[in-house]
Amino acid sequence: MMDLGKSLDVLEVFLFDVIATGKLKDKQSCMLGDNEINEIKRFRKKYNEKSDYPRIIHQTMFSSIAYPCAAEGCPAGVAQIHLRANGDVSPCDFTPLSFGNIRQKSLGEIWKVITESDIYSKPSNQCRLADSKIWDKIRELSSYA
Repeated sequence: MMDLGKSLDVLEVFLFDVIATGKLKDKQSCMLGDNEINEIKRFRKKYNEKSDYPRIIHQTMFSSIAYPCAAEGCPAGVAQIHLRANGDVSPCDFTPLSFGNIRQKSLGEIWKVITESDIYSKPSNQCRLADSKIWDKIRELSSYA
């Protein structure tokens, strides 16, 4: 893939993780594990040190570029929220859980609920939805399951 990118003068390769949401909501096994994420980091480092190859950006790395106030990892509930058309607020567009609706509560109140929740109170170095325990908590908090 990287040799092809080099031969085509590609500037950047973006690796985006599979997120087990929507039709994949019961397929957490398709998510990357810690070993796979570490392998991507090694792969990214190897090729990003070669100036004649495309730059590699991985989803968790992109988060730190897009949100420089956050370390590499998941920006959900740390540096971003997602507002749905119906007014529901979630930490990211992949999270199938509303923490409140702006038609009923202020955004500040909803942000406080998100940042004080068990799921989003601490930073995560990878997408939280990659952790099956998080899905258990989401199921506890919603009727999504």
